[in-house]
Amino acid sequence: APAAAAAATAGGSPAAGPDACALLTADEIKAVVGLAVAESGHGPTEAPNVCEYKLDGPGQLLTTVYASSGKETFENAPGDPLSGVGDQAKWLEASGMLSVLRGETSFIVGVVMFDDTPAEKKLEQAKALAAKVLERL
Repeated sequence: APAAAAAATAGGSPAAGPDACALLTADEIKAVVGLAVAESGHGPTEAPNVCEYKLDGPGQLLTTVYASSGKETFENAPGDPLSGVGDQAKWLEASGMLSVLRGETSFIVGVVMFDDTPAEKKLEQAKALAAKVLERL
């Protein structure tokens, strides 16, 4: 991961920062959402600040970390203010996206379930996953 971050920095890309796929483990995800991770990776763009998890069931999870433009990215994120997560947080119920700001770094945890999982449960799952990410940032 350090080589990828160094390469992103050398290229002047705003993606420099932590490897998003190093912030949550498959076991942590399974413990929170109840589904195993079938595969994970940096998505079609191969950006180190994005990690997509395809779950073994009707859902997927997305973690995106914004290091260099974190505060601005958070301020522009949609959602309703939510207390108790990071320095500030916003929850966008329609898309299951929880945006979190701590210091100058922001990240998004998206819980997308293609089933009848209630929004309240998705929020609890997103908050639990965000707490794990915060432990590693």
